[in-house]
Amino acid sequence: CVVIGSDGHLLGSRGPLQPLIYAIALFLILGAALAALPEVAVMMYHFSNTSPSMQARWMVSSIVAQAVNAPIFFIVLPASVLLTHFHELGMLAFELMALLAFLAAVEI
Repeated sequence: CVVIGSDGHLLGSRGPLQPLIYAIALFLILGAALAALPEVAVMMYHFSNTSPSMQARWMVSSIVAQAVNAPIFFIVLPASVLLTHFHELGMLAFELMALLAFLAAVEI
């Protein structure tokens, strides 16, 4: 999505679709940036190895952060843009849906 959105000549005559591609790319990039939150919780889990109850809290917070981040930024928000502008995107919508399905499977 980022490559499709960043190259204005790639879409050819379908240049007006570029803001939609930017919107999808924005959600994916924001989700990737926020993917560091579960990793911080995992790091804190390892640093709190002297307290099992603290480790359990960090593990739960890591699970919650991943359970919130992945579906919202990799599925719900990009899919809402795709479904809202499905007719405008045409066949590109199916290609982007396949990409989103792959990314969601990797993240979840």
